[in-house]
Amino acid sequence: MSKLCCFILTLILYYPHAFCQSSLINRQQFFLDDSVIEVTLTTDIKDLRADKKKLAWQPANIIMHFSDTSVISEEIHIEPRGNYRKTYCDIASLMLNFKNPLSPILSPLKKLKLVGGCHNGSANEELLLKEYMVYKIYNLLSIMSFRVRLLHITYKDSKQKVKSYSQYAFLIEDMKDMTARSNCAEVKNKVYATELTNRQQMTLVSIFEYMIGNTDWAVSVYHNIKLMVPKNDTLANPTPCRTILIMRD
Repeated sequence: MSKLCCFILTLILYYPHAFCQSSLINRQQFFLDDSVIEVTLTTDIKDLRADKKKLAWQPANIIMHFSDTSVISEEIHIEPRGNYRKTYCDIASLMLNFKNPLSPILSPLKKLKLVGGCHNGSANEELLLKEYMVYKIYNLLSIMSFRVRLLHITYKDSKQKVKSYSQYAFLIEDMKDMTARSNCAEVKNKVYATELTNRQQMTLVSIFEYMIGNTDWAVSVYHNIKLMVPKNDTLANPTPCRTILIMRD
């Protein structure tokens, strides 16, 4: 066997991830696929738990196992997010930043919100899966809704001081992708009463929130609600779009 063949075989054996996925992730297709992604996220978990309100990005390694057997392992950055969850959860919900030179394949995902269980355990996992399903149901009712992708994620401590654990979580589509699909633009920093939003869409949102028993939202202060207007009619009544749905204790 030639030296070149031996070298290639060594790379395959010791660095298998490098040969599993070569093309860039398609951000739109990523959220159209309903298969569950097996994920391993390795970072300093103790540091993440100890300082949930810090603003600095923390390095992490993410390994994604896709249903087509492809595997991606890259370096990303994460930071805690969410006021309630920063205060009460073991690990706050996270913002994942894929856009850096160390994640060339995943970089098209840019920054995405990760929603995980507030605590480890079956009760929190059940609530998480319910929340995921609510997003999927609302996708059937309105194009003005966020797509989500389900993960089964294993958290590993890079310093091996915290025991690894696994739970379901999901990623939420970026606001810019959702508004582009709806041919809308996001509204920011303007106060609107509920009555001044698009009546048809507001009625749908209100009935759906009532149906799932969610009262934790408000239009006037943008609480768990995003507002949009058509790109070709910025003076139109804004259209409400739902965000986080279920508060987990």
